[in-house]
Amino acid sequence: MSNPIDEYLDHVYRAARTVPGEQVLAAARALAEAHSRGATVFLLCPPDDGESVGHLANELQWGVAAGSCRFHLERLFGTPGQAAGWRPDWAYEDVYVQQLRGRVSPGDVLLVISRRGRSLGMVRALEAARRSGATTVVMVGFDGGTIKDLADICLHVQSDRLEQVEDVQMMLAHMLSSALRDLIATPHQAETACTSAPGQR
Repeated sequence: MSNPIDEYLDHVYRAARTVPGEQVLAAARALAEAHSRGATVFLLCPPDDGESVGHLANELQWGVAAGSCRFHLERLFGTPGQAAGWRPDWAYEDVYVQQLRGRVSPGDVLLVISRRGRSLGMVRALEAARRSGATTVVMVGFDGGTIKDLADICLHVQSDRLEQVEDVQMMLAHMLSSALRDLIATPHQAETACTSAPGQR
């Protein structure tokens, strides 16, 4: 008789191995470069999964930058309640792009976390970020959806099991945190980031 726990762990392992390590390192380097310039990292996640972006934000702020300047982070929100408050000025699919308008600059990073990658709101935000010269980093599962092709760096978890996609995306947050601790290590980098205020880039 098969052990369901072992089977689950096997699925998670196989899903994790579908994400190339060099892509994870590329994402970490993009974030480290943004940190060194004092650029802004925008975090976007579906409203029904705010815990993932919250966890990643905590990793970047508290797990990475101890002893150095913190990341300049901005979370893009799009809960149904917030969207209702913004109507009739914004259509729901414009909730994210409107929050980027006039704020995203060349050298910034937009990091999107999605399970299936089919949100029109995310598509529009990624398109706007690319037009503004920002680097786009995407974490996505299943077949990558529409947003996969809008990513400069794509961390694609090739699994059609929602739980495994979520598990691996949490692992990716920890991998990024671990890599960034090594990349953001020199006093010069920390001093540069702390004296490069957004808007003065």
